[in-house]
Order: sequence, then C-alpha cells, then structure tokens
Amino acid sequence: MLTNGFLITTNHDDSIITRCKYIMNYRAWDGRCIVREYDRLTILYYPVDYNSNSNDPSLLINGFILDPKCINGNYAYVKINSMQQSIIFARDPLGCKPLYYDYSKKGISITSDKRVLRDPKTVEPGMMYTYSLTSNSLRKHELCKLSFNPTTSVSIDKVVEDLTALLDSIVYSICRLNGKVAVGLSGIDSMVIASIASRYADVTAVTVCMKDSYDYKHTKINSLNHEMLVIDEKDVVDALNSLSMLDIDLTNAMDASIASIVHILARYARSKGLRILMLGQLADELFAGYARYLRYCNHDISKMLFNDVINAEKDLLRDDNASCSYIMLALPYAVYSLAQYIVNIPVEFKIAQGIRKLLLRKVAEKIGIDKSLAYKEKKAVQFSSGVYKVVKRIKDSYNSK
Repeated sequence: MLTNGFLITTNHDDSIITRCKYIMNYRAWDGRCIVREYDRLTILYYPVDYNSNSNDPSLLINGFILDPKCINGNYAYVKINSMQQSIIFARDPLGCKPLYYDYSKKGISITSDKRVLRDPKTVEPGMMYTYSLTSNSLRKHELCKLSFNPTTSVSIDKVVEDLTALLDSIVYSICRLNGKVAVGLSGIDSMVIASIASRYADVTAVTVCMKDSYDYKHTKINSLNHEMLVIDEKDVVDALNSLSMLDIDLTNAMDASIASIVHILARYARSKGLRILMLGQLADELFAGYARYLRYCNHDISKMLFNDVINAEKDLLRDDNASCSYIMLALPYAVYSLAQYIVNIPVEFKIAQGIRKLLLRKVAEKIGIDKSLAYKEKKAVQFSSGVYKVVKRIKDSYNSK
C-alpha cells in the first residue's frame, strides 16, 4: 500500500509489484497521477520535466526546486535517462522531503513511502544516486552539504540586508508556483514569511488553536488576511487517527501535537482551494529560537546550532508526511542557500541579552512589521495553541487503560 507518494521499480519481485498495484490516496501536489510502462520500468509519476533538454521524465512529487543545479529548494526528485539507461535520484541538502530505495541483485525500487519496500534505505540528504539499468549498479556522490565555516568579519546590518534579500527571493519563487498560498501563523518566523508573501500572492494566514488558549487570546494580525481556526478535542482526535495511517512516529506527545497542527492546517488550506502551505520550520534551529539556548547565550553555541540544523531532518519529514495528502508544504527557511549563510554568522546576531531570534526580529522591522509584534515573546506552537495539553491527556488516558 502506498499512501502518499510514488514508487518506481525495476524489481519484478511479486510482493513489491503486488503492493504497487494497490495504491491508495496517491497525491502529487496538483493531484495528477500517470501510470505507464517505460522500457523495463513500472512508473507512477507526476509529469514535470525540470531542467531537461530531452524527453526523459523527471519526477518532482510535492516539492519545489529554485535553481537549475537542483540544490536550492525542498524536494525529492528522480530523473530517468533513457539514452544512458540510468535512473538518477536525490533529496535536498536539508532532507525536507522523503525518498527511499531498495537495491539488490533483482534491481532497484525507489519510493517516497518506505513501507512498500522490504529493506528500505534512506536516500541521504544532499547526495545524488545513479543507478545503471544495464549493469544493475548503484553509485552515489555528494550533491551539496551544509558546511560549518563561521565568520566574524560581517556586521549585523549587512546580515539583516542579506537575509531580507534571501527570504524575499525564496518566498517569491514559491509564490510563483501558485498565486494563492496559505501560511501557518504562529510566531515571528511565520509572520515574516506571510508579510513577504503578501507582496507576491494572495495570502491566507491561518492560526490553529483551541478556544481559550494563548494563541486564541493574543494573536492579532491586522495587516494580513488572517483566519483563526478554532478547533476542539474531536478535531485533534480525528487528526491523530488520520496520522496513525501515515509514516509518522506519534509515540512522543510533542511530535504528535505538531503533526496534528500541521495536518489540520493542510486539510483546512486544501478545503479553501489553496495548493501551497508555507511554515516557519527550522527558524528555531537557525536563529536560536528555543528557550534552552538561553542557558548557553554567554558562550559560542554556533556549533550546537549547526548540529541542530543538520539533525532537524526527522522533524521536517514529520511535517511533510503530515501535510502531503492535502497540499504542497514549502519551508522557506529550510533552503540550502539561506541555511548555509545563517549557520555561519556570529551567534550574538541570533541571541543576545535574553532576546532569541534577534536577527529575524530585525528583519521583521526592516520589512515593516510593527516593533511591538516583532519583539513579542512567543511560546512554542504546540503549547500556545493548547494542542499539546489535549494530546497529552489523550495519550495518558490511553496508556492508563
């Protein structure tokens, strides 16, 4: 069973082919699915021919690429080269989108859902794989990886200028995919995205929260088309039930809470006819947003932040899996060019005098967000929305039985 994604296989093993036939709830981000025979391949694909001078198909499921070298963006892609009888596949350097493979003497299977494979292996972020149909061989090489090379010879004003330009370019490229987008609004990171996006698209900013939660009482954004999506315990239970059928680890109440919020957001955006959902994920790791960083703010925690960025793959995949049944998830902060720049700037630009995400707050001011909003303290969304408390109660009730 393939719940959300695609499978390409040269492996004619009966179990894989049988599973391949029973595809449920397949969805590329614009809803198209094509099944065809291509030489010896059974192909299920979203027909986008990205950066290609030939008629060979490229597969881009639920993602976006910002440049011809396939480095910037949130993506997992596959390209079938009929002339060279090869298959090339890769994921973005930060690992925002899922991609797995099973390679043996029988051939290779590549999929976005590892549950359809007997022995799934994860495609490493930032690595490109080339499989030869003629020799049944597989090789890989580095496409692009984040590197840690801190710099001190830069001013905070220059970094604010550079970051503003980077975010503007990335968000503009995402908005070009569709003129109507949703932004999950929860804090300064998503507020910055929504404000920039509003220059280029029809933006609907949505805050998911329980009645009487912190977000319900305190979220007020007058300059954007803002909707408050007030949910109850039944909505959370429904979301958890839906998520239990996907490839998401829900054992941790924190993960289950965030996944539920993303799932509800994506479903709501889809019901409004929107095709793209932007979130502020990875901003906390890049700009020192978590409260725990305050314990170390008198030290150089650049390496800690860098490690948190490169280890965020699990959280990024959780959110993509939670949303991909309904919408394309776009994460502007989880783009290589931006992340590579930010991980190497001085840490005092990110956290100082008890202020977290200092740099991002300065960008907010620069693009016209009121200072009172730019410097407003915010709890993590799972707490401020009230969803964590509900999920924890549901899990504790279940475990006590």
